Amino acid sequence: MVRRIMTIAVSAAFLIGYGLSNRNVLYAQEAKKADTKAAAPKKEEPKAPPVKKEVPKSVQDKIDKAWTAIAEAVVAAQEAGLIETTIDPPPVLDILITGRAEDIATLKDHKGVSPEVFGAWFTGSGKLEGYIAQKDVRIIQPSGGLQDWYDRRKLKLAAAIDAVKKANKPASPEPKKEASKPAPVEKKAEPKKEVPKPAEPKKEAAKPAK
Repeated sequence: MVRRIMTIAVSAAFLIGYGLSNRNVLYAQEAKKADTKAAAPKKEEPKAPPVKKEVPKSVQDKIDKAWTAIAEAVVAAQEAGLIETTIDPPPVLDILITGRAEDIATLKDHKGVSPEVFGAWFTGSGKLEGYIAQKDVRIIQPSGGLQDWYDRRKLKLAAAIDAVKKANKPASPEPKKEASKPAPVEKKAEPKKEVPKPAEPKKEAAKPAK
């Protein structure tokens, strides 16, 4: 009888413990699911692209004039025989910086080309029979002239920008000059007025003795 009671007690304890352990497992699973849901990253809403500012008419007018001036420089260089290029239109920066465009010669000599010519070739604007952009066109190395090319660009452009800024800067008002004070006039000492002396009494002539 005692053995039977002990068996029943052990079984009951086992069932209770098993039930509690399963319950704890379920709680742990539910908590884990809740944490997973809470940790799920929020989807960011797509941001609208930034609105580009319109170019003011005053600025655009100057840009148009600049293009006209550049075109005049290109034509003048062409007429002078200074343009032998593989891209069409000719490289603007080469002409502005060096006064010429001779990338046909540099390409054939495998010396590399300027950044503008290099970019033109890789966007379909370069052409020279027998040459392929990916195979034959390389940008000029810094020691081979690229450093000098950028140094000259910086020098010329910075000087031109400074000149324009100085020309557009309103003239500062000149400081007012104080009116020169007249030199003090020295007062001349007035001559002292001589006070007339009182007339001396006339002496009577001595009478002759009788």
